[in-house]
Amino acid sequence: MKTEYNIIMTEIEFPKIFTHFVYKEYGVLFYNENNKFSHDSNHASLYPDKLGNMDVVLEEIKKFYLEKGITPRIYHPYVNGFLEQNKQSFLNHEFKIELYGDCQYMLLTDENKIIVPKRLLSKRLIKWDDRVASQIFIPNGKEYAINVIKESIKNQKYHLFIGFLNDIAVTVASLYYSDYGCVRLDDVETAINYRNNGYSRELIRHVVEYHKKNSSDTFYLWAENPTAQRIYMEAGFTVMPIQYESWSAVYNL
Repeated sequence: MKTEYNIIMTEIEFPKIFTHFVYKEYGVLFYNENNKFSHDSNHASLYPDKLGNMDVVLEEIKKFYLEKGITPRIYHPYVNGFLEQNKQSFLNHEFKIELYGDCQYMLLTDENKIIVPKRLLSKRLIKWDDRVASQIFIPNGKEYAINVIKESIKNQKYHLFIGFLNDIAVTVASLYYSDYGCVRLDDVETAINYRNNGYSRELIRHVVEYHKKNSSDTFYLWAENPTAQRIYMEAGFTVMPIQYESWSAVYNL
């Protein structure tokens, strides 16, 4: 139960390292008027046991984001059944529900069984390198992630890893060490012209071994893509016994 709580709090609070936020009694409002297309930078996270009047909360969230020119968005609160209980309230306040795919939360519990030839120079970046943007995220059409990572890398809790092939940045991954004894794997991306070559698997192997040498924190991730899930299982991750309904409520402008 303690592990579950720590993971949930890490999931709720990780955007604090790259965006602005305001604490409310019922949750946290994350916002960044300079990066409005990043959902992680602009959303509300709820504390289900502190909501009070749901109608009042939803109207306050709408007002907060609309005044900033940001689409109001609410992330699921890691309570199964919450959507069913409150769906009508969301609809009454003109929020539409976006359901995610089969997201699997996974924990590192087993040995790393990834065996690949060493082709990449895999290393942690201490400061921003423009190749991360120009060679990975821009070709992949994910410009919104660039400012997120540029801000995150300034924080010592965030460790960014790049796999270089002949000085070309071809794959990326990150670790976030939270205040709750958890480390979160994220930002896993391979440049579109270098996919299906095993480069991501090679970097994941490196990142897992890096973590094992440097920390005993609970190491977790969530993945939706079945191919990614298989790679993570090969790296030693197993599916958590409890899974969470994954969705967002988005104001229908």
